[in-house]
Amino acid sequence: MACHINADGDALGGMTALLSLLERLKKDVTAVSTGGVPKYLQFLPFSNRIGLAPRVDSVFDAVFIL
Repeated sequence: MACHINADGDALGGMTALLSLLERLKKDVTAVSTGGVPKYLQFLPFSNRIGLAPRVDSVFDAVFIL
């Protein structure tokens, strides 16, 4: 899953919520943000699972863009 450039609280909050749900469903999840997680949003649960990835060269079964 990915979000827009200069991600705000809505985008990253949505990502962390969806990440939490998918992991509880035992799904393998990759979450990326081109700008990473700003310091003021690093309190969000699962924010440490959002990677910094300007480009992803992997094959996925599904993609979520938030």
